[in-house]
Amino acid sequence: MNSNTNNMTEKNSSWFITFTLLITITVVLFNFCVRINLGYYKLSDFFIEQSYLLLDSTIQYNKLDFIILHNTRNDLIANNTKGGGPTELILLDYYKNINIITMVDYNEYNSLDVINELFTIKYCNCTTVLLDYLYQMNYDYECSFESNYNILEYSNINEFLLSENNKRANPFILQINTPPDSATLFQFKIDIELLDGRNFELISSPIYIKP
Repeated sequence: MNSNTNNMTEKNSSWFITFTLLITITVVLFNFCVRINLGYYKLSDFFIEQSYLLLDSTIQYNKLDFIILHNTRNDLIANNTKGGGPTELILLDYYKNINIITMVDYNEYNSLDVINELFTIKYCNCTTVLLDYLYQMNYDYECSFESNYNILEYSNINEFLLSENNKRANPFILQINTPPDSATLFQFKIDIELLDGRNFELISSPIYIKP
């Protein structure tokens, strides 16, 4: 009886060791086959995606989003595809300064005044982005504004600039945090300066907003 029990124990032990080795080999092979290729890129331009564009309706001020995105060119991408797996890219550009300037009178602000404090900012704090998503201008892989995954929020642009030590030039959303005194036409431009000295100017589409 003891002999049979010992044999069963040895068989179970041997089976467990074999199974563990197979799992380990499978995991190692899988990781090798789907190895992530790491690359780098610099952006070539910025653009604004605006949640509302129509001028024949008036939108409540806090329903309006302005998403600041960037794109790039093939000659600004350096990646290694030898592994055959997906390529994740690291952006090499960083924000140095951001100024938002109203193009119309808004409450106590006159046209061409800086209005950084009138916008909250949701900043995408991702480190890498998949090459395929970069081409599609779709950052939902690493940065989903809907689920607040990897999102940092700031009460205004100035707070963001002071709080972030390494302000990678990732996408962000601007939202007006102060209602207008009355229904009014609203439009702004945003001046972006990168750490490498490049400057970009974006202009939003004009839209009527209300308190």
